[in-house]
Amino acid sequence: MWLEEHDRGARIDDLARAANRTPRTVTTHIEFARREREQREVRGGLLREAMLRHMEDLLTLARRLQEADPGTQAPTLREPHDVTATLLLEALHRHLPRSPLWKARDQWVKAIADLATLRQSFDAHWQRQAVEALAGVLPDRTGIEWASGLWLVADRAAANQALDDMVYQQRAIALGQTLEQGLAWGSYDLLRPVPPGVSIDALQRIHEDLVAKVMAGHEGTAIAAVRRRITAARATVDREVEQLLLRRLLPGSCSLCQQ
Repeated sequence: MWLEEHDRGARIDDLARAANRTPRTVTTHIEFARREREQREVRGGLLREAMLRHMEDLLTLARRLQEADPGTQAPTLREPHDVTATLLLEALHRHLPRSPLWKARDQWVKAIADLATLRQSFDAHWQRQAVEALAGVLPDRTGIEWASGLWLVADRAAANQALDDMVYQQRAIALGQTLEQGLAWGSYDLLRPVPPGVSIDALQRIHEDLVAKVMAGHEGTAIAAVRRRITAARATVDREVEQLLLRRLLPGSCSLCQQ
């Protein structure tokens, strides 16, 4: 009898101890689950914020393509010092590997390179023509740089624009205590100063003859063809970028957004 009562008392004590311990154990599990849920919510919030900023970075970079000057800034965004732009450009390509944007951008870059090559060839040819034309009038032709102004002529011809604003001016130039004569065409200084004994009118006639030859030459046609390529490629880039900006979200993933 005594043993049965003893065993019964021990079981009651065990149940009492278990009853006292159970609320604390449940509370511990609840607290652990709460902290884990909060951590997941924080991680999820940070991930959403990171993805939002990542998309904003990519769309900002895409917008830079729209803002590039169509004739002078090659839209490569791969400047050696601009590591961020290079990484973002690669990321944007990973998100949109089959977008017409990339082919159009390459065409744009190629056309600008071709225009630069055309300009280089033009400058070398017409600078040589200018020096040869001045041989009988100007003894020292080392300071003559007429190619840049003649390129303007070819560029205007390519765009079917007039040269009415480009007028010749004979200017008095102060050099120390003396006044020397100079010859300008629009904003271009053709010669400053004109050496004594050299006819300013003869210089002007030579330049007018070169302008007429450039206007009648093939350079304007070649420039116009390259400009059309740039315009067409730029239009595709603008359209694709505008669609990206309107969508706001990009498909796929890249090395910068994979988690």
